[in-house]
This record gives sequence, C-alpha cells and structure tokens, in this order.
Amino acid sequence: MQTQTVTREEVLTTIAALPADKLAEVYDFARFITERDTVVEPSAEELAAEDALWNATFAKHADKFDALAEQARADIEVGKALPMFDDKGRWLVDDYTDDDFDKAAQDARAAKSA
Repeated sequence: MQTQTVTREEVLTTIAALPADKLAEVYDFARFITERDTVVEPSAEELAAEDALWNATFAKHADKFDALAEQARADIEVGKALPMFDDKGRWLVDDYTDDDFDKAAQDARAAKSA
C-alpha cells in the first residue's frame, strides 16, 4: 500500500464539506489517532503489583470460585450447559439453538436414569 501525502488544508476542506452528523465521527477518530500513540506501557513493578492484587483476590474468594466451578459441572451433567468447543477445537456456541439445550437436558436425564 502506498502512502498518500495530504495537506492540512485538504483535510480541513474535506471536513468542512461533511454534514454535521458526521463531524462527531471525525472528531472521535482524530482523538483516537492522537491518543493511541500516547499509551504508556506499565513498568515491571506495576505489573507485579497488579498480579499480586489479582492473586490475593483469587485467594480471598477461592471458596466462591470453587462453588461456581462445582455449579458449572452440575449444570453440564444435567444438560443445562453445553461445551463451547468440539473435539477439534471448533467454536460451537454460535451454532447452538434452544433445541440443542433441550436435547442435551433430555439426554443427560436419560443417561442418569439408565
């Protein structure tokens, strides 16, 4: 792709010709371009402090996470939940319908009573 040189006057002329409802979009995009180059990467110390905070939070609430995991396992057993990926790693969620969940629940109940 070849870089095109554009003058400030060309940009301003183009913006001046835009309808009012498009000006907000141009403004948002210009701010995005201006700010994206000013992102400051966190230091190693800041990252370590954030990791420590997350680790402390996970440790503090481990019982809640364990309970949620147990509930998820129970939901899978009774067919309330279906896997997100197939055996080949293909994303399944977008292809699910309500009928899939109903069938999974029926299958889980039949397997449990067998």
